[in-house]
Amino acid sequence: MTNEPILLVQKIYRETDALYTRLAPEMGQQALGYRILYGPPRPCPDILFIGFQPGGREQDALEGLTEGQHRHWPHQFELVSAPWSLARAIRNIFG
Repeated sequence: MTNEPILLVQKIYRETDALYTRLAPEMGQQALGYRILYGPPRPCPDILFIGFQPGGREQDALEGLTEGQHRHWPHQFELVSAPWSLARAIRNIFG
């Protein structure tokens, strides 16, 4: 991957973090974090999962929190092994 897409994704992380930091106090106990990417950026993936507030239970959100999730994408695709409901459902569909 060239440097340009990585710089763009890093900018998206910075801007989203600034927005979330500003709005989180208004969300109170519902400020359960956010995700941008569930794995490293890949050009031309075979499958692209896009979610808009995919929801889930509070416990799923708490289990899914990982150190640094707001600053950088994960090093491996999390839906492969994550314990939360959405990840389990995707594994049931795609194996």
